[in-house]
Amino acid sequence: MRVAHYLVRGTSGLFYVRLRVPKDLQDALGTKLIKRATGTRCARAALVCALTLQARYARLFDAIRRATSPRSQ
Repeated sequence: MRVAHYLVRGTSGLFYVRLRVPKDLQDALGTKLIKRATGTRCARAALVCALTLQARYARLFDAIRRATSPRSQ
């Protein structure tokens, strides 16, 4: 099974999700890269977990953008 480019297998065999932080949010979050463990050694389960994490971080990024953007009047 082919593994997605954002899934990385650590030395322990666990999969990790690597997400790039958008440039406009790097200062707000203080990092360029987010790396989270999926808690599984199974590629299929890691992919499901990765998709969930991507959706959560996409919502977080949108919320930060809305909170920091100047409000138009």
